[in-house]
Amino acid sequence: MNKPELAVGTCGTATSIVEDADLADKVGLSTSDTFPAVYATSRMIALMELAAARAMIPALGEGENSVGVTVDIEHTPARRHRKRAVVDANRLEERAAQRRGPG
Repeated sequence: MNKPELAVGTCGTATSIVEDADLADKVGLSTSDTFPAVYATSRMIALMELAAARAMIPALGEGENSVGVTVDIEHTPARRHRKRAVVDANRLEERAAQRRGPG
């Protein structure tokens, strides 16, 4: 059975309210890791991945899922606590499939 192609222009969206745990000053690994109390880029990338997965739904079969493989972002301006963050993932162009072997 052929799976439907993901059409150029397909979009997935994810929205989140920035909570305390989403702030950059909460994601350090040690006390010497200091960041401002703004939306952490790592949390934004997680929201981007969710939006991309939602965009992929039309091209996936039952029980299948997908994850992102390339991240190219610009994170401006900083989002503060309790502000809304919205991410749209769009298929912009056709690309030839590239497969890599194990390892």
